Amino acid sequence: MHINLEIWGAGTARTLRPIWMAEELNLKYILHPIGPRTGETQTVKYKKLNTKQKIPTLKHKSFVLSE
Repeated sequence: MHINLEIWGAGTARTLRPIWMAEELNLKYILHPIGPRTGETQTVKYKKLNTKQKIPTLKHKSFVLSE
């Protein structure tokens, strides 16, 4: 099974919401548990995904939704 849904973020009420939604809908997803003030949102790879460098970020195939 190929998983197309990815969620970045953990440890805050806002990051809980997309995770909770995926769980309630029984969707398979990959969680990237990065924190908001750890420097993990400032990596080159994450900046390409989300230029605002905020969490949560949700990606489904080429569609990206961010805070």
